[in-house]
Parts: sequence; structure tokens; C-alpha cells
Amino acid sequence: LDGFSLGASLGFGWNFSQFIGLSGSVTMEYNFSKSALLTFNPGLGLNVREVWPWAKKNLRSVWVSAEMGVQKIFNRGAGAWAMHNFLGIQVGI
Repeated sequence: LDGFSLGASLGFGWNFSQFIGLSGSVTMEYNFSKSALLTFNPGLGLNVREVWPWAKKNLRSVWVSAEMGVQKIFNRGAGAWAMHNFLGIQVGI
């Protein structure tokens, strides 16, 4: 988006077993050039702290996640949804 934007995001995480968790977020961003961006990001994460003894001893949390998202820009003439994938790591010290 061009120019200045404001947005809001809502996310969640749910650890449904000792090793695996789900995550997700929804983001709405408004740009002052009169366009908006809507993004959905669901993901699946692995709790690395539970399988790596060093991390369990020295860190508060370590997660590796794979997320797939879709996004759409409104008021710019774009008709299709875009898709993106990413691999992330979160380390709590």
C-alpha cells in the first residue's frame, strides 16, 4: 500500500498437545490513499523446547511454525486473493 496506513490485528494461539500448536491472525489495514488490505494467516507450530534439552534448560519458549496466508487489497482494482507462505521461529528468553 502506498502512503500512510493504520491497521488492527487479532491473533490467537492454541497449544493442543505437548508438541503441536495452532496459530492464526486476521489483519485489516486502511491506507489513506483510500485502499484497504485484509489478511488471514493460519499456521501450525512445533514446540521445540519440549524436544531440545538445551532449550528446555535455557529458554522460556522456542517455536517453529509454518504459516500460509491469503490477502486481498480493496479499492485498487485487484480482483484476486494473493497467497503467501512462510516459516517462522519464535524464541522467548
